[in-house]
Amino acid sequence: MDGSNGLRDDGSSTDPLKWLRALPKFGHGIGLHRMQVCMQELVPGEWGQRLDAVKVTGSNGKGSTCALIAAILRQLSICSGLYTSPHLVRFHERIMVDGEPIGRQDLTRSINWFREVQAEYMRDFPHDTFGAFEAFTAVAFHHYCQVRPETIVVEAGIGGRYDSTRLIPGQLAALTSMDLEHTQLLGNSLELIAYDKADLCPPGGVLVVGCIEPDLLRRLRAYCELRGVCMVSCQEEATCTDVAYKNNLMQFELTCSGLDFGVVATPLVGEHQAKNAAVAVLTCWHWLRRNRPEVSHDRFREA
Repeated sequence: MDGSNGLRDDGSSTDPLKWLRALPKFGHGIGLHRMQVCMQELVPGEWGQRLDAVKVTGSNGKGSTCALIAAILRQLSICSGLYTSPHLVRFHERIMVDGEPIGRQDLTRSINWFREVQAEYMRDFPHDTFGAFEAFTAVAFHHYCQVRPETIVVEAGIGGRYDSTRLIPGQLAALTSMDLEHTQLLGNSLELIAYDKADLCPPGGVLVVGCIEPDLLRRLRAYCELRGVCMVSCQEEATCTDVAYKNNLMQFELTCSGLDFGVVATPLVGEHQAKNAAVAVLTCWHWLRRNRPEVSHDRFREA
């Protein structure tokens, strides 16, 4: 790897990144209690207390949706982090701030912090091992606590109820799509999986839901009401029409929450990406209403 802007993935056993990536895929059982240990050091700070992160889950499209949300925020000059997985070329791409991946020294610092937390925890509970995604999430959040962006956009790993990202402070979540997946963990029906993913959003929060089957949407709405979550349906609040392809771009007409965005063009291809764009725009608009109400309709359209 580039020694000036990254760590070697294949270096010696003391290489922090190699150590991090060698952790087992899964820890011992559900790891929310382990994540809580990590977050207890970080969240009590002033930045952690006021953070309103955007968390995104779903069977498909969550990575694209996260990238779109972060891009809109950048256009609005709102400093934001972006935590996604997997990476395309380098691990550093998973942890970004304003479009720039984490640097070598910052990544080393955050990994070393996690190693100390893990070592102390393992002294007390030697058989309760951390999983890789738990570690990645803790490392990323430690970095964001140092940089302190105004918000972070977070891609969940699996589901929501037991996902490591659930402990990141934030009252807004998005559920992009639904499919039968990871049934041993999430449940053996779309309804159970939807409930699991919806639990990424805390009580009192807002859950933006993409295009899912109407009967499932009805059941999910009832579940959200029971949990005290406000569900916003993209199918009801947004429309994507006249999808066409021109000059290597996909174009479509987009309206969200009564705002007419006219023709939107994106290099992302496929009607599902138009739906992801609608989820991203609707989610971003709700975040702005909560945190940046001074941003006008016109400014948001431009972004």
